[in-house]
Formats: sequence, C-alpha cells, structure tokens
Amino acid sequence: MDTDFAAITDDFERDLDAIRSLVDAFRDSSTGAAKIRVSAANAATLLLAATFEEFVRSMARSYAKQVVSARGSFARLPPRLATTAWRRAMRSLTNLRIDSSGGFSSSDGSSPDPRSRFDSIYRFCEGDLSQDIYGDLIYNENNMRPSEINALFNVSGLSDVCRMASDKDPLFEQLREEDASRSHSSLISILEGFFSRRNTIAHSLNSGNSSSPDEIGYDIDVFRAFGRSLRETLESA
Repeated sequence: MDTDFAAITDDFERDLDAIRSLVDAFRDSSTGAAKIRVSAANAATLLLAATFEEFVRSMARSYAKQVVSARGSFARLPPRLATTAWRRAMRSLTNLRIDSSGGFSSSDGSSPDPRSRFDSIYRFCEGDLSQDIYGDLIYNENNMRPSEINALFNVSGLSDVCRMASDKDPLFEQLREEDASRSHSSLISILEGFFSRRNTIAHSLNSGNSSSPDEIGYDIDVFRAFGRSLRETLESA
C-alpha cells in the first residue's frame, strides 16, 4: 500500500536521478575546461546536500503528522512535541522584521502572516490537533548530519532513527557490512564525510578542490539506500 513516505521517497529518487545526469555530463575529463568540471562537481555536491536535507525534513514532517493523528488527543502526544513546537514558533516569530511602512517580512524577503502562525500554534497547544504547526516544528539548524537527522524524529518520540534504518536491507546491501552495528558506523562516517566536503565547497567556492564523479555517484547511491531504509523504518514505526 502506498504511503506518504513512499511518495516522498519516490520524489527524492527522481531528484537523485536528475543529479546523477548532471554528474554524468561532466564525467568525461577530456570534455570542457578544468574550471568548468570543478564548478559542475561542486554544484552537484551542493545540490545533492540540499536535496537530501529537504527529503529528511519532509519525511520528519510526515512522521510527526501521523504521530499526532494516531495519538488522537493532546494528552497522549510525545512529551516534547508541543513544547518544542511552541518554542520554535515563538523564536521564528521573534526573528521577523517589522517594516518601516508597517507589516512584517522575513529574512528571505517573503511577507509572512504572523497572526495566523501564532493562532495556529496557540490553538494546537490548547488541544486543536488539526492545526498545521509542522513547518516550525521540523527544521534543521545545521547540516543534516546524523545527530540532526535523529533530532528531527526524536521530537516525535522516535529515538536514533539512523541506527534503526541501518539494519534495513537497502542500507545493508549498499554498505556491504556484516551486521547492523557496522552498518550504522559506516553510515555515520559517510554522512559526516559528505557534509564536511559540502562545507568545504560552500565556504571556498574558488577552491580547485572538488569531488570526483565516482565519489558523487557513491554519495547518490548511499542516499538512495538511506531513503529506502528510512521509508521502511517509518512505515514500520
């Protein structure tokens, strides 16, 4: 049976296929100037990081919505969910700018509706679980490293989702490890290494360093396996 998790994962895999096409376009080292190849590799790495982060956020939001729906009443929600949603919503509202001509704006230039957002979180904390508070509840402050991934799901009562996903067949087969513990260790190492490379690129775009096509291709394969394993984990949870 198809689920929200399946639909999100399918979209993610289509995005990964598009990034792989970009990587394949600059795989031939004899084609184009060296600077163009480096720029293309760096662009693919940054795009892959952003795509992966949006995928994890979408999965975490869908999981939070399903947890709230399944619990059925405010009293049965995971202990930290409502408090975290309230605090993050208040922090988000505090960061809005007040325009000199009146009204509000955010750092991205959009024109938010703070009254509507406040009313939503206020009503949610009064017990109206139909309110959409998940944009403020689920977001990452840092790169989507393992600790950040786990934190996005922990707020909904699911602890150490990276470890839970590490014993699923897609990751097991991709990482070729002998047991769940070694699979988990490999996953942590790969994610940490990827985001270290991503940060190096983002903070020094003029650098001649870049990931090779094979390296980016392997990152794509791992992210695809992680996506499928995360889907299995959340559907069973």
